[in-house]
Amino acid sequence: MKRSVRSSRSVTFRWYLVVSSTAILAFAVCTDAIAVSDSMRDARCFAKCYRQIAAEQPKCYSGCLNERWINKPGECPVGDLDSVASLDRPCLEQCSSDDFCHAEYKCCRHSCGITCQPPVGLADHRPGLPDVPKVIAVSDYGKALMVEWSAPFPDTSAGHVTYLVQERHHVGVAYVPERMTPWTMVTRTDKTREQFRQLNLPGRWFQFRVAAVNENGTSGYSSPSEQFFVNLGPHVDPPGPPQDLTVSSLKWTNKEYQQCVLSWKPPAESVLPVRKYKVFISVRDGPHVYHKRNVVPAIKGTWNVIEYYASSEEVEIYRCMRSTFNLSPDTPEISMDFTYSYADDPDNEMLTGNITWNIPSFELPGHWVHMETPYEGVYNTFVLDCKDTWAVLLHCAEKPSSPRYLSSILLSRNKTVPVKRAQLRARQIAQVRCPTRIHIPYGSGRLQSCRHSVVLRYEKGGQKDRK
Repeated sequence: MKRSVRSSRSVTFRWYLVVSSTAILAFAVCTDAIAVSDSMRDARCFAKCYRQIAAEQPKCYSGCLNERWINKPGECPVGDLDSVASLDRPCLEQCSSDDFCHAEYKCCRHSCGITCQPPVGLADHRPGLPDVPKVIAVSDYGKALMVEWSAPFPDTSAGHVTYLVQERHHVGVAYVPERMTPWTMVTRTDKTREQFRQLNLPGRWFQFRVAAVNENGTSGYSSPSEQFFVNLGPHVDPPGPPQDLTVSSLKWTNKEYQQCVLSWKPPAESVLPVRKYKVFISVRDGPHVYHKRNVVPAIKGTWNVIEYYASSEEVEIYRCMRSTFNLSPDTPEISMDFTYSYADDPDNEMLTGNITWNIPSFELPGHWVHMETPYEGVYNTFVLDCKDTWAVLLHCAEKPSSPRYLSSILLSRNKTVPVKRAQLRARQIAQVRCPTRIHIPYGSGRLQSCRHSVVLRYEKGGQKDRK
């Protein structure tokens, strides 16, 4: 009898509220009393009809399944059954006789109803019942697990004896009893040893127990076997990569951080069930963004323009640049006042300028738009990084009469940026290929109409900016 081993790889959980009624529960138990899914009843009837001639066995077996098993071996537990953990529920009348109870359970009365309970006293030798067997050994038999147990002491009154074998297991390097699965039926057999190919699963701890059953019932299951570990072996491959990784349910949790839901499917093939997943975030594949809910307050004030990259310039044209950002109190605008001088000016005359951006949506405060109506020019500006001491901006300039270009600016509160990662980040941002649409992880993140492949160049020593 092969059994499908339960998978522990599911990633979707659903919660259900189950409401039961006495009438429905009693009916279900009554109708299931004759079902072969009751392995104890099945084994008892098999033992009873074993010595019948072949032609009579089906009739004997069917009749046995349908007859009422009113008095099962054993006794009801003594004492106050209300303290039993399984009775932590509303009062029930679950049964009227042992016949309504599954397997070896008996129908027991207590102060809060009548319920099915595991019997006591089964281990005591009772006439007509086989003794409790003992699991002798569990071993790795190549491609199967071998389980052996002792036969009960011969008793002519016991008749034919058959055996029920159950297992429980858990995955892990160390044995942890609390992690064991519930006992599960593996097979019924007339032999005193069995091989289980379906249980030869690497990386699992197994325990087995066996019950001897005859036509009168059973004396109960044996004590659990010693825990047995199935070695991983040299040819067990690690699990493959998870499938179909998706990001959904993006939302802001507070003023600085963004929350999302990552979901994926387990690996297509894995000998061992997946116990844990590790989630990594990489900043190498593109400009990383610190997801600030509102970057405007952080970027206000005076900055030094440390480095400037532009797709259309190969020589230095500016130097000694400084910029100051201010937020309009009445309109959704942010303005930058800047000072600069031309690199080829021997007098180093300081010039001034101003650029004002509109913030289309305060839900996306890292996206600014500047329009120059006389020149029909549009600047889409994105705040890609914003720290306390430095920031990185990306511009996409669009003019119908001239080629579009990208530029990035590295800003610092000081005259230098001690964090080398900031300079590297600016270079990474500059090395971008601009397809029809570029997705930036922050803000609206879409640069429209940038249709040309552009490599932005960096000139050492340059301190330059473009309005």
